[in-house]
Amino acid sequence: MCRTNGKSCSVIEDRQEDRYSISTSQTVAHELAHGLSARHDRENNLCNASERYIIMGSPDAEKKPGTEYNPWLFSPCSVSYFTSFLKKKLSTSRGYTCLVYAVEASADIPDVSDKLLGQVIKPDQQCQQFYGNDSFFCRVSNTTR
Repeated sequence: MCRTNGKSCSVIEDRQEDRYSISTSQTVAHELAHGLSARHDRENNLCNASERYIIMGSPDAEKKPGTEYNPWLFSPCSVSYFTSFLKKKLSTSRGYTCLVYAVEASADIPDVSDKLLGQVIKPDQQCQQFYGNDSFFCRVSNTTR
């Protein structure tokens, strides 16, 4: 991120049959984490891929009690990578400008700032596209975590 050598972006190609699925958003989050300098959990850090966080690097990790929400969370290692990266970028004027000032909207970069998550494709529709017509977005909150 914030490089001028053409390596500042991630291209995410949805290879699922249904476009804009939940798995795509997880892939985007995973790749964005790499753009913010995060390594996979278990790669030269103390985080364990079996905890199943976004940047785990092994989607086949066995589900364990207490990890059911982790696929939607970043691990402590990822957060540490982000913090270090952002502090380093914000310490230079060029990095500060890159991170703080918005890019102007153009034909290539549409302005979606007035859209909230789920406004283009509703959460229930996203679930149905990925998991079938009988699926829906879970609205139960768990406050006993």
